Amino acid sequence: MTTNIIIEQSRADRKKYNFGEVRIDLTPDLSSKVTVGRLHFSETTANNMRKKGRPNPDQRYFSLVVTLSAHGSDGQIYLIQAQVSERIIVRASNPGQFENEVDLAWSRSTQVDSIYH
Repeated sequence: MTTNIIIEQSRADRKKYNFGEVRIDLTPDLSSKVTVGRLHFSETTANNMRKKGRPNPDQRYFSLVVTLSAHGSDGQIYLIQAQVSERIIVRASNPGQFENEVDLAWSRSTQVDSIYH
């Protein structure tokens, strides 16, 4: 089953706004790097609570799909590349309620407002 979930982004003042496409102007023979700020899913995944200290067997997951498309001079949009993330569990915005879980080791990244596993 495929369902689209709205992705939001927050500014420094914590106000959220819808996250849309990011335009990149490419220059031949040069690499380009794009970083976006913290993203928020508009919904959480179902069945986030653990059962007897173990992962819930009915846990639901999201995947983040990132695409690179080209807009042609003919008005067409051409898919260049698409990448699908591993399974993502999206929880409520208060991570304190999940502090007892030790099976994941998250660390701060060198990028602003980001973490990695």
